[in-house]
Amino acid sequence: MFIAIHRVTDAQDDKGIYKVYDVYVDGTFHCSVRYSQLLILQEELKKNFDTTKLPSFPGKKLLGLSQVAQEERRYALEKYLQQASQDSLIGKSGLLQSYLLQCQQATWSLRNDTVDLEVFLMNDKSTTVKVKVTDCSDDVLEKVAKKIELLEDFTYYFALFFDKYDEASKSWQAIRYCQPFESPYATLNYSLDDGKQYRISIRKAFWNNQYIDNLLTDRTARNLLYVEAIASLDGHNLEASPQVRTSLSTLQSKGSKKEFMELMRTVPQYGYIQINNITISHPEEGCTGFLRIGEDNMVVYTEKATNTYQVYKYKVQRIKCWKVSTLDDLSVQLSFNYLLSKDSLDWIYITGPHTIYLSMLLQSVVSELIMNMKQGRIKKPGDERRDHRSWDIPPVKHVHKYPKTLLVGEERQREPQASNHLTNGTTNGGTSPAAVAASSSTRTLSTDSDNTDHTQPTTTKLLDEDDDTFRTDKVTTQNGGVTRQPSVTSSHDTATGRGSSSTRAGGMARESSSVGGEARESRLSTSSARGSTSSGSKVSEVKKKKRKSVKDDDDDAGIENEVFSTISEEDL
Repeated sequence: MFIAIHRVTDAQDDKGIYKVYDVYVDGTFHCSVRYSQLLILQEELKKNFDTTKLPSFPGKKLLGLSQVAQEERRYALEKYLQQASQDSLIGKSGLLQSYLLQCQQATWSLRNDTVDLEVFLMNDKSTTVKVKVTDCSDDVLEKVAKKIELLEDFTYYFALFFDKYDEASKSWQAIRYCQPFESPYATLNYSLDDGKQYRISIRKAFWNNQYIDNLLTDRTARNLLYVEAIASLDGHNLEASPQVRTSLSTLQSKGSKKEFMELMRTVPQYGYIQINNITISHPEEGCTGFLRIGEDNMVVYTEKATNTYQVYKYKVQRIKCWKVSTLDDLSVQLSFNYLLSKDSLDWIYITGPHTIYLSMLLQSVVSELIMNMKQGRIKKPGDERRDHRSWDIPPVKHVHKYPKTLLVGEERQREPQASNHLTNGTTNGGTSPAAVAASSSTRTLSTDSDNTDHTQPTTTKLLDEDDDTFRTDKVTTQNGGVTRQPSVTSSHDTATGRGSSSTRAGGMARESSSVGGEARESRLSTSSARGSTSSGSKVSEVKKKKRKSVKDDDDDAGIENEVFSTISEEDL
């Protein structure tokens, strides 16, 4: 998960006005929480985990805080939450998830009422389930699976997504997974309540098409796969030949769903997810187009002329790391360090409105590959113990109404001038270039060393790793205001797993480790999508780019907000 404390705002209770911290997770407003409640979390983490590798938790103050001191505390709390969420043991436990879930409930003063929640299929039909307002995503998914009579063992082959209606294409587009630490009902009805159209859908959550054999034996699973495949075919998101399309149309008209799916799974890029409106720096700066991600590939289509595209397929094994960054112009960028050819390692940059979602998809691809390498399986209901402790978090009543929804990559709204609080990267009351959406995420992975030149369009594959680097931000005063100057944060080492941390995207855990200042990269070579893997501890120096480089901690100027993520040795 990508956590950022976007701003400090005012709330009130019977005793008066106090400060709360607005926490954004994966680009969406999640909750407002006060310092004393974060202190309780820190104390619980100390009781249950080794927290010596986490950054220092800011101490209590007897007197009120100045603006500079408030900003310093905000940053220290943000850094603490980021690295706590990235720790492998803390991230895999239910403690932090239950805390975030109850913080969301307190922010919106949610009661444990039973409500109707509409969940859509890919054919725009829907089913309505009875859920508790406070149910987390896994609870809701299991209730949906039971309602539609999906075989229980197949529940987590699917996942819940938040969709947004796209006016340009006149269709619904997934914008991110529903995460286990949130209430889908609360996020849909409160955090995403910005006048735009959103919904919750159920879609497949796996990449390896060999799972389809088992799923086709269950009527509901077969129908879910069938309607999603039809939507992909109608949306022209598949590389199907005219002959295959004709055969699929014939099978569709006959209602031969099993035969349809058996043929569909042979179509190149079946099951890939398409991300539109990207700008990429390879093969040259400013290339535009779209990409598709699936199995162990990321396929990029750069536009050369109207309806004419050049295709580049990136191998997972050749990605050393990737990161998501919020830049000074408020755009969001995903960059990955890629082995173009032997001894030629370079950064490739992608910007677009769905950068966080793309990073989550990459995370999911990697996690499933690791699971298959270790001969694991997709989880089943009951596999994980839920943390049901009560955090006793009181409801939050904001003094001012602030725009809550701020999805990564979308234009930010200026906060009310009446608000007297700090935002990330700006003076009092302005918009924040750095922290709102996600901390940037980078993953580190190994590569195959061969002499192939990958600078030309080829059919190469792509896999990535997780390594999360958190930037440190210095607080300075300029003309009487308070500004944050970004500097480099920590990174995670795939080979050693130091400072190892876990992030979840689409139900998959991400391992990372913290190293101060620069991104450490290890090597992971994969002979095939399901083959054996080996890792080493070789650390390679990352090439520095003029406005996009990773610098030492004492060189603060000009660095965007970044978090690096990698796969730890435990996973390999």
